[in-house]
Amino acid sequence: MAVALVISLVMFNTLLFAEGQRRTISGGSDAQQSGAMASYLVERLVRLGGSGLNQVSNLVGGCRLSLKTSADVSLLPLPSGLAAPFNGLAGLTLRAAPVLIANGSGSSDDSATSTTPDALIIMAGSSPGVINGFQGTSSATASLAHVVNSVGLATGDLLVAVEQDGSSSLYGPTGLCRLAKVTSSVETDSSSACYRQSSDNCGQSVRVGGSLTASDGLAPGGTAYTGLTQYADLGTAPILQILALGPTPATAADLRVYDILDQSSTSLSDGVVNLQALYGLRDAGNTSNCVVTSWVAPVGSFNIATLTGTSGAASLARICAIRLGLITRSALQEKNAVDAPATWTMFADQSGLSLSGTRTGTALKYRYRQFDAVIPVRNMAMGSAS
Repeated sequence: MAVALVISLVMFNTLLFAEGQRRTISGGSDAQQSGAMASYLVERLVRLGGSGLNQVSNLVGGCRLSLKTSADVSLLPLPSGLAAPFNGLAGLTLRAAPVLIANGSGSSDDSATSTTPDALIIMAGSSPGVINGFQGTSSATASLAHVVNSVGLATGDLLVAVEQDGSSSLYGPTGLCRLAKVTSSVETDSSSACYRQSSDNCGQSVRVGGSLTASDGLAPGGTAYTGLTQYADLGTAPILQILALGPTPATAADLRVYDILDQSSTSLSDGVVNLQALYGLRDAGNTSNCVVTSWVAPVGSFNIATLTGTSGAASLARICAIRLGLITRSALQEKNAVDAPATWTMFADQSGLSLSGTRTGTALKYRYRQFDAVIPVRNMAMGSAS
């Protein structure tokens, strides 16, 4: 019996050690897998950012984006009742941009060295056609956009009207870029003067309406877009999304995405406990290439509220890349503090931009992995119509 008890004790200790090793390996693997998945999903979205936006003059960084439902509920500017972790951006007015960083997940200016997780806003079209822009021919009405040719448009596409007439109140940084849903790629009312292909210089007329079109459509406040208006086609499934850590930035649990069009929030990837980002800039005045020569934090003149203000277009045009930093952790809490650094540092190679934090208490009982990626904003690098 004594021998059996000794053998049992040895076996239990061996099993206990093996279980501890399994948990350690599994925990590290969970953190690695979460980081790889989150990095891939964020990088994919950022690379898509700006698609369909840069082929229309004065859109990127230009007029204020305006999107309302048929009941005139505002989706852009962002609703005032956004739930956490997106509530720091509630009520924010946006202008078209491939990607925007909200430092500390809010629109107010935050410290460049703040370790509060950031948020990302990504905008992109999904039109499969080569043509991403359509030239207007005559003044729009609430429900009709008159274009030279509607080839490439499809029912369900989301259009952005961008006024080009400098004398119109809808033009420029104080004007509006109204979004509206296409319900027919050509006018289907045979009594209309612009029925299908017309000879009276109004070209083809595209009908807009439905749940994602304001009641005043393409004549916001009674002022219709002129014949100089250009229309950006964002396709049937555009990306207008916000990425943030939830349920709140202070108690991050997973990476969540808010879809502006669907007004819904879902989990994109779990196990992410911090997200930080920097802008990669080309030299001011350089329009020939998109070579990053400096990195800046999203504060000051690159704060999200400033970038989306009336003077932010020049700064937006300099953004050529995003540097992304992620920290992920294992799902299971271990019994004791693990053999991991109590402090972490992101962007250590960037003087004045590095971010450091310290783990304490139960946070030391998890396994962590850190990821760093440079993501080109390729659709800005391809140039702009403006």
